[in-house]
Amino acid sequence: MELLAPKIVNPRQAGVTFLDPLSDFYERLLPLKVVEAIYADWHADGLEVWLVVYQASEADRQQIYEHELALMQAFPELGLDTYLIDRTEGDPLTTVDLTTVDAFLRFPSLRYA
Repeated sequence: MELLAPKIVNPRQAGVTFLDPLSDFYERLLPLKVVEAIYADWHADGLEVWLVVYQASEADRQQIYEHELALMQAFPELGLDTYLIDRTEGDPLTTVDLTTVDAFLRFPSLRYA
């Protein structure tokens, strides 16, 4: 049985895999030093994303939300559910089910291994 990467079913975005919007989101968030990691699940209608941050201020959170909006505008047919987990408010691994995660991206600003 051949395994295929999930695809967004949209003629205008033919050939776009879930890694395209995910890597785009990563690049957008890269300058923000408070973002440590992205966990993502692919669903038929799009992505469910958990962003792990460390001590994100209101200004940091606003920038994250602006990047989320820019991603939704860049991929208008993509369903996107984003959850922000601040490491100071709890352990991300109690929130994210690692058995269903399709992708994990670590940022250079990662404070904890």
